[in-house]
Amino acid sequence: MLALKYISPTMFSIFQPSIPCIATVISIFLKMETLTSLKAIGIVVAVGGAIIADVWKQDESSGSDTADNGVVIGTLIVICQVVGMACLIVFSKPALDKYPPPVVTLVYYAIGTGYTIVLSAIFAYTLRPGGNLLFFLRCLPYVVNND
Repeated sequence: MLALKYISPTMFSIFQPSIPCIATVISIFLKMETLTSLKAIGIVVAVGGAIIADVWKQDESSGSDTADNGVVIGTLIVICQVVGMACLIVFSKPALDKYPPPVVTLVYYAIGTGYTIVLSAIFAYTLRPGGNLLFFLRCLPYVVNND
């Protein structure tokens, strides 16, 4: 969501479907899968489609350096997110051989929830200098009485 401050939702949506392609490339480099002609064709078609979509929907209205820097920052954030998700998929695959899928899913969501809580607390604190982690008691209106 942080990337959407810098890039358009269209550009963000172009990157998201590339997660399976990146996961396949990572697993091929780690020798967890073999490269077949069908996989290679699928990767080429997906990358080609993303390039065509990016060129087709390119916004030419911004010419300033600050807008270009924002696009670069947003693109780097999305690339990190996409590569991170692809790595999660690749590295959770061996866990499915040892543990049942509900357990792997539980651990996956527990880690994601922990990261979200920590990052939300950090960003909430930095958005209001000198504020407390309860957003001045406004984040929990049904739990905390502001009277």
